[in-house]
Amino acid sequence: AAAGRISAAYDTAETSGARIQAFFAAEDSTVSLSSLSSMYQKKYLNRDTEAIREKRILSGTSAILQKREMVYVMETEDEYAKILTGSGSVGYIHAAYLTDDIRYIFDAADTTKYAKEKTILRNAPYAEGEAVGNLSLNAKVHITGTSEEPFWQAEYKGNTVYVNKDDLMDSPKVIAKPVVQKSSGGGSIGKWDGRKLTKRNGTIMGPSGKETWYNLKMSYVVKLMHKAGFKGEYWVREDGVKMFGNYVMVAADLSIRPKGTILPTSLGMGIVCDTGTFIYTNKYQIDIAVAW
Repeated sequence: AAAGRISAAYDTAETSGARIQAFFAAEDSTVSLSSLSSMYQKKYLNRDTEAIREKRILSGTSAILQKREMVYVMETEDEYAKILTGSGSVGYIHAAYLTDDIRYIFDAADTTKYAKEKTILRNAPYAEGEAVGNLSLNAKVHITGTSEEPFWQAEYKGNTVYVNKDDLMDSPKVIAKPVVQKSSGGGSIGKWDGRKLTKRNGTIMGPSGKETWYNLKMSYVVKLMHKAGFKGEYWVREDGVKMFGNYVMVAADLSIRPKGTILPTSLGMGIVCDTGTFIYTNKYQIDIAVAW
């Protein structure tokens, strides 16, 4: 009965403001907007569209609607749904333009991301969805839809799946591979005794080979890292060590430790950002960026 009175009130009101007033007047001011959820089904627009005043092609527009906008479905007839918008407008749209769950609404995409370790693919865009696949670190993920919601749409083995966007990376993570110790051919990796590199000692044998330090402007190096797709902010640690995100910035031989390689140093985990002429005498040496 309440729904019938509200619908009739809307049909006789001419403006959006009058419709809002008619809504409350129809229920003697005892109905709040939250009551609409119990009277009408709440749905979301899966595309931008226009609501028309009547169920015919040449009918005038009653409202301009945005993708993901919430509306209330007052009734459905044939392929049309009569809707009530948040601004108080009533009109008709194609029922196919509506969905019950905003988490299924995506913006079309065609891009490649990379999985973090133990990334789970699900059959629905929420954490409760059934797991349908597990990805290893750096596995490529073909993203077909994005949104502001936690999960994105992806294609996996010809099927549509969903993945938490926080489990994705813009570029693969390069992990340092164990390097076989050598004593000839341009350098060696010795045994680290636990000491840390300092300005005073100048050079030590660290966990990844000989360590030295250098102090140069890093703006261009950081620019190149960002251009290569690596995410991280440049900053200087309290002890004067230059950082890229959470990692110590180091220069290394890019032929065995490519840019982005993560490796241990005496001053913490480092990331290869740069190189230098020292590689021609010791290709296992790393040069640590500092502000000393």
